[in-house]
Amino acid sequence: MTRNKVKFSISIKDLAIHFEGDQQTGQSVQEGVQESLEHLLSAPSRILGIEDKSTVDATDVRPAKRKRRASPAQNETVEGNGRAPRRAGVGTQIKDLITNNFFAKSRKVEDVRARLSDLGHNFKPSPISMALLALTKKKKLSRTKDAKGVYNYKAG
Repeated sequence: MTRNKVKFSISIKDLAIHFEGDQQTGQSVQEGVQESLEHLLSAPSRILGIEDKSTVDATDVRPAKRKRRASPAQNETVEGNGRAPRRAGVGTQIKDLITNNFFAKSRKVEDVRARLSDLGHNFKPSPISMALLALTKKKKLSRTKDAKGVYNYKAG
């Protein structure tokens, strides 16, 4: 009887399967992955007609543990998507200045930028100008041009 030479090499290096969804679908995905791995790993035995399945039991494949997110700080709330809340943008910061009567007298863009910087909110002049214009259009602020052509913003 002649024997044919056979050589197999199956390598699954750094296999990573990521899933996000409901538990029922996750279980279906896990079962599908296990079935696929069993089928792949038993290919040499099937081809050679060997009944022994002692090589690898794919049921030993376990899903990766989920990484836990650090809990939020006491004063931080978590949104429904599991992420920390977004910081307030320049528009919100300027609205706070309006509420706190910062615009009781006329202010230039540079005055607004300096005040926001003092409060720990560093923005470039361009987004501040755009936010001031938007609030002017919404009639939260009014603006006038001085002799140098620079806009001054005031509440109302």
